[in-house]
Amino acid sequence: MFNKKEVITNQLIIILKLILMPLIVFVILGCNSDGAFTQKGEKNEVRLIQIIYSPKTLGTSSSSIAKGSVIQFTATAIYTDNSKKDITDDVEWVSDTPDTLSIDNTGLALGKDIGQSIIHASLHNLESNTVTVDVTDAIITSIQVTPANTSLPKGQDQRLIAMATFSDATSQVVTGSVTWQPADTAIASVTPDGLLSAVEIGSTSIVAIKDGVTSNTAMVEVTDAIITSIQVTPANISLPKGQDQRLAAMATFSDATSQVVTESVTWLPADTAIASVTPDGLLSAVEIGSTSVVAVKDGVTSNTAMVEVTDAIITSIQVTPANTSLPKGQDQRLAAMATFSDGTSQVVTGSVTWQPADTAIASVTPDGLLSAVEIGSTSVVAIKDGVTSNTAMVEVTDAIITSIRVTPENTSLPKGQDQRLAAMATFSDGTSQVVTASVTWQPADTAIITVTPDGLLSAVEIGSTSIVAIKDGVTSNTVMVDVTNAILIDVEIIPSLFSLKKGDTIDLTIIGKYSDGATNNLNDNPELQISSINTDSSAINSVIEMKGINALAKNDGEALITVKIGSISKTINGVVCSTSSGLCLYYNNHNIDSGAYNVIATVTPSIQHLSKINYTAFSNQYSENGSFGPLGNFASFNKSESVEWCEYLAKEKFLGRSKWRVASSDFLQTLYNNSTNGLFYDFDWATLSSYHTDQDNICYDVGKNIGSVTSCQDSALRYISCISEQ
Repeated sequence: MFNKKEVITNQLIIILKLILMPLIVFVILGCNSDGAFTQKGEKNEVRLIQIIYSPKTLGTSSSSIAKGSVIQFTATAIYTDNSKKDITDDVEWVSDTPDTLSIDNTGLALGKDIGQSIIHASLHNLESNTVTVDVTDAIITSIQVTPANTSLPKGQDQRLIAMATFSDATSQVVTGSVTWQPADTAIASVTPDGLLSAVEIGSTSIVAIKDGVTSNTAMVEVTDAIITSIQVTPANISLPKGQDQRLAAMATFSDATSQVVTESVTWLPADTAIASVTPDGLLSAVEIGSTSVVAVKDGVTSNTAMVEVTDAIITSIQVTPANTSLPKGQDQRLAAMATFSDGTSQVVTGSVTWQPADTAIASVTPDGLLSAVEIGSTSVVAIKDGVTSNTAMVEVTDAIITSIRVTPENTSLPKGQDQRLAAMATFSDGTSQVVTASVTWQPADTAIITVTPDGLLSAVEIGSTSIVAIKDGVTSNTVMVDVTNAILIDVEIIPSLFSLKKGDTIDLTIIGKYSDGATNNLNDNPELQISSINTDSSAINSVIEMKGINALAKNDGEALITVKIGSISKTINGVVCSTSSGLCLYYNNHNIDSGAYNVIATVTPSIQHLSKINYTAFSNQYSENGSFGPLGNFASFNKSESVEWCEYLAKEKFLGRSKWRVASSDFLQTLYNNSTNGLFYDFDWATLSSYHTDQDNICYDVGKNIGSVTSCQDSALRYISCISEQ
């Protein structure tokens, strides 16, 4: 409905239009198209008024407008010469139902109520076309989400509100009917009814969408989870004065996690005169009484733990003397001292209960008088208020040591070796006892011999000296010790990894190990004996033939090589093969640079050989079919495994050499260039795979017909050749 002011204003507009209309018509009819007449001399008049509208506000369509929205109408005059002119501000605009759709004198129509209205315009006595407009329900023009900025600890929730503003200027809460869209659901999520949940620490944004309208962007900051509760345990405590008890504080956080916060809370006893608590939660009973304790952190207060401090109690009893040696029939006074939980102490000798472990050996009167009854050992404790004292040991004797004998009485010992001594004590009552570990051993010259507390004699240096044992003031007999030259105790055979090609020879090195830790080359020792025997007793031909220290690989197979010198012997396994796919580790001798130096290069090991020596530090294997290498299976290695394999050969002194390394690409190139028919035909090498080199990510391809440097990852599985230069 229009108010009174609007009615008066409209009436004034109508009066003005009636007065001015003739003048306006005259101007229009007389001034249009460069004159009042056409080119033919005919009078140029308005023959038609056409009105149209154009959408101006969200919610309009070709034939409808939402309540509260506006559309703009325009009026065009069409003259008899078909010229046109905008007369929107000159016509009179009329709505047949102004309560549904009103229109002002500028052609701006406002949807006021749901319904239908017909709009037309007139100028003087000429009417325009009509336009029918449907006014529909108001539509959403904007959505406001609140709060617009939210900081929320991880694990906590907050209610969001979505308020829609409609085209008719009304507003309505639409929280439960919008679609909530968080930018990152890993940080925050929203339920259909607007419950925001902080999922993970971070920043994100949220909008609400309804009927195609998107709200403002609400920013969400998810911070660290906060403490929601603290539980102190134990919740009820009864503690004697002077004693302590550990409290624990467990915090539960907004994200449902929990954490021990014992040392980071603030402990607040209600009465520190009764109980105190250290920063790390140690509760101390100060005085008899009752109080309570809470823990506080980040503004959160725990449950209340109740504390009852009772009378001090005995915490320990000390009996003195703690160790007693007493002749049979004699007495000794014992004392019992009680220490209480509040730190005080008191003599309680006459109020404890004395308990000897064996009353046949010792007895104690109620006032603490210990009596030695019979020879032997026992123990005594004192008990009061459920507390047991330390254990006092009692040794009842009537015999003393009269002599000590050390055996053997005279000994000869090679340098570096040990011998066990024994000390036997004889007592005044004729009994005897081994006292080896309780005597004091005294060598006359520790540069020649030493003795451990338990009697282990060690020969340090060649010479003669003596030793005695002392206990309770009694010195033993004198034992003479003669330290002689060190003796052979073991031998080492080099190489320990014995693997030869058929037809090759190698000189063994025999190293003697002596009792004093010294070593010596025994190759020229006249007592040295070396023999070889086939592992397979049914084999007709010898696998390895020994001539002194020289070993000749005669036939494929396995043999045992035994070295013996005096009573010391050592046996190693030896293998011989005529192909690189056999039991042995195949190799070749090469004179590089016209014989300037000799190099031994190994072929990548066969699976047979690695199985024989129980070596497993390789990743895979290749099967050679006889086209690129000897028929058989060969191990493949990555770069680090290749280095490890060469180091293993050095450690085992393969072929008597202690320096082995991964071959370089230059060496393999030279070796390939020096071959006539390639490494497979000339040297029996497996060549299906390229070989790792000592350069990073570089391999060398020794294929049957080619030899070239190639790039390969150090992790690639390739063959390996180890070389030793000499």
